[in-house]
Amino acid sequence: MREFRKTVTFSLVPLFLITGYVGVNYFQIASQSHRDERQRSDVIVVFGAAEYVGKPSPVFRARLDHALDLYQQGFAPMIITTGGHGEDVRFAEGEVGRDYLISRGVPERNVIAETLSDDTAQSAERVANIMRANDMHTSLAVSDGYHLFRIK
Repeated sequence: MREFRKTVTFSLVPLFLITGYVGVNYFQIASQSHRDERQRSDVIVVFGAAEYVGKPSPVFRARLDHALDLYQQGFAPMIITTGGHGEDVRFAEGEVGRDYLISRGVPERNVIAETLSDDTAQSAERVANIMRANDMHTSLAVSDGYHLFRIK
């Protein structure tokens, strides 16, 4: 009986640890997704999402529309769109995002497309380089809740 208790105890401890880890991560992601951190910045950065034959996916379009709203409210004078080619060799997410924003009235000179990144880490690194090159110091990140947690 004593051996059985040890086995059960040693089996349950990892289960509780894993459950706790997942619970803490879920809470942090959920908390971040509802946080409004808007402030005046040098640039709005829209992290890429899927594009379909040169058109933003519904998720990407929602991000772009949110960035457009922030831009129109005067939160930043510039927008950077990110994302490489992914599966589609003809269109990069960053290009699609830039073209979408220009078609909605943002002047071409106010949108920079980052088109070479393959993932969030590369996007962040490339955006940092673009910001340094353009003497930008502050940014607003636009994405979805889970992605914002990863970006931070």
